[in-house]
Amino acid sequence: MNYRSLIETGIENNLFPGMEIIAGDREKIIVHEVYGSSGREDGSEWKMNALVDIASVTKVFTASAVAKCRDEKLVDIEKPLEYYLPGASVWPGITLKHLASHYSGFDNTKIFFPSLQRGEDIADVIFMEKPASSPGRSFCYACINLVLLGLVVEKVSGKGLGSFCEEFIFGPLKMERTQFGPAAKDLPDAVRMINIEECEISDGMARSALRPIGNAGIFSTATDLSRFCRMLLNSGEFEDAGILSPGAVQLFETRINPRDGRDRSFCWDMGGDLRPEGMSERTFYHSGWTGQTIFVDPGKGIFICVLSNRRGDHGTCKQLRSDIASALCRKFLR
Repeated sequence: MNYRSLIETGIENNLFPGMEIIAGDREKIIVHEVYGSSGREDGSEWKMNALVDIASVTKVFTASAVAKCRDEKLVDIEKPLEYYLPGASVWPGITLKHLASHYSGFDNTKIFFPSLQRGEDIADVIFMEKPASSPGRSFCYACINLVLLGLVVEKVSGKGLGSFCEEFIFGPLKMERTQFGPAAKDLPDAVRMINIEECEISDGMARSALRPIGNAGIFSTATDLSRFCRMLLNSGEFEDAGILSPGAVQLFETRINPRDGRDRSFCWDMGGDLRPEGMSERTFYHSGWTGQTIFVDPGKGIFICVLSNRRGDHGTCKQLRSDIASALCRKFLR
């Protein structure tokens, strides 16, 4: 089935009201199309370069912030977390690499969440959390891992995570509409997500934190995300901006998990099950719970972003976004 048929079928089956796709290579955009509706109560169409809450795709920007700190020799990913956050001494043995690969031992219990909802700062309450297993033992995707990495960025740089990303990533890349939420009210092109009003942060933890944190909360557009992906394809450079070193980008396509676990690089997924057909084994990607996936393939020199406002089953929709990317590869990106 071609990619347009897959998208139209997804809309007809109420898996998502609308979708925007953008794909290209190191030099240019090859396809950029929109389908369906924004999901808003007014029934408005999905507009080109709509503002989208990208949910956990935020994590790859936190990863880039850590990589930037590594470039500046502010962090060593092999060091224990407590070296940077003394409160983490309650969790001996957890390194930054464990956090980045989701092999820290944490699960998604979020014991500290009620305290966060009461208005306490996440940097104070997060150390209430208790790992479910020893670091390095098994893979468990957990939002706390990226929250902690964001706190490390703040500690070593002396800047809030939002300010750091604006200064060193969004600004230099001219990602003009990318920002940590909530977004300004009443934006006519903001997409409405499955569990929240448009312009509000969909992730409960990021929403309750009342400041940028590392696991979720960024709003962006297709064109802005394409600039970020092309920077990664160009070894950390884009137009006149040098964002990351080639070595930092190499972290994102290098497997760092135990050999018998799910293939993960530094905060990105590399699993073959959701890698689009036609993309190489060097591909790294990340999804967002509200309906987005971005794929970057340095081997073929291509990227694909599939953005939607999911309404159907999370796993089904994630697989469909991969199938759409596979169809785009067959059509445009051979």
